[in-house]
Amino acid sequence: MEEALYDKIVAKRLQQEKVTRAWIVHMTRVIFACQATSGAAPGTFTASTHWITGFMRRHGLSLRRRTNLTTLSDDKLADRAVSYMTFLQNAKPDIDLNRTILIDETGAYFENARNQTVDITGSRHVEVRSTGFASMRITVVLAVSAAGKKLPPLLIWNG
Repeated sequence: MEEALYDKIVAKRLQQEKVTRAWIVHMTRVIFACQATSGAAPGTFTASTHWITGFMRRHGLSLRRRTNLTTLSDDKLADRAVSYMTFLQNAKPDIDLNRTILIDETGAYFENARNQTVDITGSRHVEVRSTGFASMRITVVLAVSAAGKKLPPLLIWNG
């Protein structure tokens, strides 16, 4: 069982796919269920955290932080985009447009703190009066349903 699991991990990493401890637990249970003998009950092997740690130590595996993030090739990216659009088209008849909400959030400042103003050429000091609220802002969330109904804005205050 351990050899089969190790082979699956190596194959997945050769394809530069992420392998997590949770995935190892899942695959261990799947492999155990497939290879279970008549003497062992299918649900008896739990793949505990301690067993996973020991398995990783026995096979020279460890959790590593990614050093490089690879991107998809143009062909694979286009295939995934087409696949996702096909999924959306198939799911569209079942989607309730009144309960599908499109949102955008933006910051709204209390004062327009511009650094420039018109003044006499050659002025030594150019002062602009401020209320002191130049850095204070609220977050405004604007929303509309997919059916086209505008929803009231949501105002989020800091503090």
